[in-house]
Amino acid sequence: MGRTKAIPTGNQTYLTFMVPGILAQSVLFIAIFYGISVIWERDMGILQKLLVTPAPRSALVLGKALSAGVRGLSQGFIIYLLAIALRIPLRFKVGPILGVGGFIILGSALFSTFSLAVACIVRTRERFMGVGQVLTIPLFFTSNAIYPEFVS
Repeated sequence: MGRTKAIPTGNQTYLTFMVPGILAQSVLFIAIFYGISVIWERDMGILQKLLVTPAPRSALVLGKALSAGVRGLSQGFIIYLLAIALRIPLRFKVGPILGVGGFIILGSALFSTFSLAVACIVRTRERFMGVGQVLTIPLFFTSNAIYPEFVS
């Protein structure tokens, strides 16, 4: 019999290895395309109405970033539920759960703010989707979210 080659994940199953990567990539994908809402709002005239309010413009950006963070948390919760349904071992201690939640909020806020900046530069939905794909696909395939680092 020949030697079987497998993806080296240490002493854990492949699904256990993939859960954090799926969580990080899903937060990245949803946050990087968050800027398309600004293009829609600009096209419908809502953005102009928001900009003439007495609220500072930084409050609008921070509100969008916080909204992306809440959306990322809800997505993380769903991924945790799926991991529990698949019987993937998780740590249910307060510290790690709060740490994951903090990283989700921070990552979503940062990538959505970056997405908003790109949306301000790129004026059409089609160009924004192209820029978003150019940013996310290389990040996805060069990360080790779906396969571990191979060390020889």
